[in-house]
Amino acid sequence: MKVSARLTESNKYYIRKEVKDSYSKSALLEESEIDIVEQEIGHIAYKQIASSGMILIDAKMYFQLPTIDIFKIEGESIMMEFLYDSNSHNITFSKNYRGRFEMEAEKQIHFFIIILSKEYYFTLIPKSYSLHRNFVDNIFAQDTVSISETMLQFNPAIHSVIHEIKSCNRKGELKRLYIENKIQELLLLQLEVNQQQYLLLHQSGLNDKDHKKLLEAKHILDTNFKDAPRIPELARMSYLNEFKLKSGFKTCFGMTIKNYVISLRMKQAINLLSEDQHSITEIAYLCGYNGIVQFSSAFKTYYGYSPSFLRKVQ
Repeated sequence: MKVSARLTESNKYYIRKEVKDSYSKSALLEESEIDIVEQEIGHIAYKQIASSGMILIDAKMYFQLPTIDIFKIEGESIMMEFLYDSNSHNITFSKNYRGRFEMEAEKQIHFFIIILSKEYYFTLIPKSYSLHRNFVDNIFAQDTVSISETMLQFNPAIHSVIHEIKSCNRKGELKRLYIENKIQELLLLQLEVNQQQYLLLHQSGLNDKDHKKLLEAKHILDTNFKDAPRIPELARMSYLNEFKLKSGFKTCFGMTIKNYVISLRMKQAINLLSEDQHSITEIAYLCGYNGIVQFSSAFKTYYGYSPSFLRKVQ
């Protein structure tokens, strides 16, 4: 399995990694960090962890001009994709994956992906599990397919496991075992979210028009979470009545409107805390909170630790 990525603006590869397709209990992790700054193009910072049958990439990007990212995976692969910009995730199988992504200018882009060989995936999630029966059928038919037709939404449990993977400071064999167990936990959470959304959508009676309007409501929140509109205003903006907006939003995206806004604010909080350019009081305001007490309480409820604790361990 070989992974590569390059930007058309510079025509340089920023990711080139090859691992064996086979799963090996004895294979240790290879870790690397890369920081690329190109004048008049932008900045890429990413961390990579790899082992036999697995490549994990945590990337942050910022471009001064619009650019195209060409991303390829040679061989059969299962990609666990987590996009922080849209607070969404999915699982995709492909044979010789080819992706072409338009990167906006002056926008922070952050994605976390785990790429598994077929053998590694089935070591973690047996073929017989009903949670992914249709997905497995497509894998063996070698049809490119995603576990969900639409992107699924993050929940606090997924955020928490990704944070545990990123902050793991174990070494050697212990770290490999820990990361592998967390990847398995993350996969099960993704499959669970997909199953819940599937059941809810088929029980709700929502039609395609309603679904498009709910997607528009979500987009409004994605771009205005600091000063998020109240439900009556959001209903008017998305041309839905309040009942259908509230019930439909939870059905489609797995959480209430209030909790979704909180998740967007918490994502912004983590990004700002990691940049270390603002005080916690300033971050509270930038995330839509009236003061540090309200912000710290919301942050600890969401992540299980305070923003000041995160600052200390970084």
